[in-house]
Amino acid sequence: MTIFLKNMKTVGLCLLFFISLSSVVLASEGSGEHHDDSLAAEAEQQSGHVVGSINNIKIPKQLIKKMENLFIDEFKKSDPVRASSLSRTELMLNSNRKYLNLIVKVYDPNGKVLSRPVVFKPPNGGGIIDLGPFVGDYRDNFYFKINAYLDQGTGYETEPENVHVFYMSNAKQREFLDQEIGAGCNTFMDISSFYNYKLKHKGVKVNSTQRRFISILGGSYFFVYTKNDELYLASLKIVDSLGPQYLCRK
Repeated sequence: MTIFLKNMKTVGLCLLFFISLSSVVLASEGSGEHHDDSLAAEAEQQSGHVVGSINNIKIPKQLIKKMENLFIDEFKKSDPVRASSLSRTELMLNSNRKYLNLIVKVYDPNGKVLSRPVVFKPPNGGGIIDLGPFVGDYRDNFYFKINAYLDQGTGYETEPENVHVFYMSNAKQREFLDQEIGAGCNTFMDISSFYNYKLKHKGVKVNSTQRRFISILGGSYFFVYTKNDELYLASLKIVDSLGPQYLCRK
């Protein structure tokens, strides 16, 4: 994570990849799915195992500058007098760096792909999650969601608004129903809007057929939240031990 706090470079917005998911998923098997989230909420949850630490997540170079700019802009708004007397390097050295807590939930309202929702609670700052053992051979849709919380020693009660989220794809592109799925190796995206309006609420709908979900989700997610002189960070990597052939790297 130390590397995360030190190196980054910016790339523009790229939400079309995620926004186009609906058409790909709906083109899958017509499963007669209904949308009663209460089924997932009422079901007994099972805990997922985090298979690796944030130290094993590679940080994209594109991220450093973006993170620095977000923090400096917030610092200048909250303390313009002090900010005006400090250089860019001094501003970053004055950042009060903390971790975000993450909760990842994978659930199926119909109980077909997953009999019970799976909830992952990585250690502070995130980790690596393997969806492989939880997604079997049944072909249907299910949901994947992430929530980020402030680490204030009080658990997971405080969920900040406007968290910035960046995604580095580790999924190869492949064809399904004449459409390309997967963002491609090392494709870097700002998915902040997608996270704040969809991913942290109901989540993104994906499909288990031919393990297409990993072509959508496979890769690393980086979370940045700034408030005054505080800089909150977390990272998360999604892998599939049963579908490594669809990933760029193990």
